[in-house]
Amino acid sequence: MTGITGVYISTSLISLIIDWIIISLALYVSAKIIVGKSVSGGEAVIAALFAAIIIFIVGILTAFFSSILDGFALIVGLIIDIILLSALFASMFRTRISIGFVIGLLALVIGYIITFVVAALGFGHFL
Repeated sequence: MTGITGVYISTSLISLIIDWIIISLALYVSAKIIVGKSVSGGEAVIAALFAAIIIFIVGILTAFFSSILDGFALIVGLIIDIILLSALFASMFRTRISIGFVIGLLALVIGYIITFVVAALGFGHFL
């Protein structure tokens, strides 16, 4: 009989924390480059938390509607994610929604770079 062990839970929790730090750092650097000096690290951490919640909820809704919409549900879910995350970043960093979209794209690129460097150092995971 197999079950979830304490080691698995603690490893997953550490991975989750590392991912949250990487996403927060990527958002902070991205917003700092695009918006300027009015961005704080705390805003990036909160934005990363809300982004994860948005992605989770849209993922659940996409899975629910996938039986009705087939593959089209993934496209709709992706579009909804992009719109909501752009609005979130625009709100958190006090800018326009188009700038929020650019912050998200730049954060994605920066996040992959940070993740690659962290994985190359032996911490975390990559792809």
